[in-house]
Amino acid sequence: EHRQLVYRFATPTPDIDAAAQKTTYLAESSEHEMVLTLEAGPCADLASAEPLEVTVQVKLDGTSYRGCGKALR
Repeated sequence: EHRQLVYRFATPTPDIDAAAQKTTYLAESSEHEMVLTLEAGPCADLASAEPLEVTVQVKLDGTSYRGCGKALR
C-alpha cells in the first residue's frame, strides 16, 4: 500500500541569483524544513523524450530529491 504524506508550508520569499540563473526557496514549519532549488539549463529526464529547461532539487528534512522541470505557462 502506498502512503501519501502532505506537508504544508507558508510561501517563502525566493532568493534569486540572476547571474547563476538559480532560485532557492527555504520553507520551514514547526516540524519540517524544505529547500527547493531551481537552476536554468538543459536537464535530461528519463521519463521525457526531450530535454527540459530546469534542474529541480528538493531537500526535505535532509533527504534530497532531484528531477527536471519547465515553466508552467
